Amino acid sequence: MTLPKKAEKEYLQVTGSPAGPRIVGQKSHVIELAALLEQRGIPCRRVSGTQSDEVVLVFDPDADVEAVKQVLEAYKGARGS
Repeated sequence: MTLPKKAEKEYLQVTGSPAGPRIVGQKSHVIELAALLEQRGIPCRRVSGTQSDEVVLVFDPDADVEAVKQVLEAYKGARGS
């Protein structure tokens, strides 16, 4: 069994792009985050990143960025079992 790395989700952040806000991260983190966003009614789509284990969450240009950031911060602060 391996111990979780300290603050391993801290690298996740919302960034802007012409296509809309996005979050780039490791596949496992992005899948978990996408599920949380869907539960809160925030639509997003997953696309492959530039690296093999990287996934990008892309939001509509008119997405509520503050709501996305709130969910992201809650996800980053959550403790796993």
